Amino acid sequence: MTTRILFIVPNLESAGDLTALHSLQAGLSADQYDLHGLTFSPGRTVAMPASLATENWTTIARRPPADLAAWWQFRRYLRRLQPHIIHFWQPLDDAWTTLLTDLLYRGTIVLSVRDPSPSRIYHPNLATQLVCKRPYQFITTTACLRNELLAAGMAEGRCVVIPATVPIEPVDTNKSSLLSELGLPAGSRLIGSLNPMQSWKQIQDLIWITAVLRVATDDIHLVLNGHGSNRDRLQQFARQTEIQQHVHWIDSSRNVNEWLPKVDCYASTTRHLGHSVGLVHAMSAAIPITAIDCPGNRELIVSDDYGRLTPVGNCGAMARALWTLLGDASLARQLGQQARSHLGQLSTIEGMVQRHHQIYQSLPIGGPLPQALA
Repeated sequence: MTTRILFIVPNLESAGDLTALHSLQAGLSADQYDLHGLTFSPGRTVAMPASLATENWTTIARRPPADLAAWWQFRRYLRRLQPHIIHFWQPLDDAWTTLLTDLLYRGTIVLSVRDPSPSRIYHPNLATQLVCKRPYQFITTTACLRNELLAAGMAEGRCVVIPATVPIEPVDTNKSSLLSELGLPAGSRLIGSLNPMQSWKQIQDLIWITAVLRVATDDIHLVLNGHGSNRDRLQQFARQTEIQQHVHWIDSSRNVNEWLPKVDCYASTTRHLGHSVGLVHAMSAAIPITAIDCPGNRELIVSDDYGRLTPVGNCGAMARALWTLLGDASLARQLGQQARSHLGQLSTIEGMVQRHHQIYQSLPIGGPLPQALA
């Protein structure tokens, strides 16, 4: 029997890069799985990532979270599709959506909790606590995130750890086209970050660090993924620090492989519990990394082997680490190559797809919707 799976991204703006989801969909056998996808948009146009643009995806406009018209449309969609399994991607971005879906669909639910805001885990609200206590199948990217979910009320034995990964492919590291696109001279050095523009991602620290580095040299520029609710504030902060000409936003609908491999160094000031998809992309492209020393990053990066980890909140230490990597091409190349090799040993696309296939096959298949909803 073909298993019909509905993937739901509750909040496309905060979900970040969805390459892993695309790779999972592409890797699952079409003979065994009928795959569909759905996301909610906040009532304004949100560009569908290029990696999912050709998939069988539906978008429902939902202005306030309690938009009854949107929920009625969602109910009709579930009634028509009749999925066997619903797989949420980043469900804690909007935990109430997960719970309301459970009311509309009494079947099998899988939750991929990949890289949530630490505040949602350390200080869970009512919705998050209820989600953790429900009999769902959880999938996380790190052991530390699994342990925190257990502390938040998740039952023992309901969570599987599958490390994050992306395809490791040949990459074009010639940055001349990117420099031309950004209007920068040939000698410019680029720091990249793939984190969405959200307050908990601490992007303002990266802008401040860029301002500090600019005191020493004028050829360093910061290239950011250009989507998220905090973008306007970050642009204003760049103007306030007078480095708006050194901070550049890339269109979020573009494929990350078109621009990220062309930066000289990757930086992350975010305190991760899960695997940061940006760090994974940087490792796959052999880009040297500087990141915060936090539990999620420590499960992915060994400092001085695959990158540099700096103390939490110490922007000066990160600025010094970036200065070292940007000034030592040999060291940067060595760390980048070692990180790429380590990622290939840690997890592969084939292994990730196989683990998900095993989980799907082990789950009880959800039946039709309850009679009350028919």
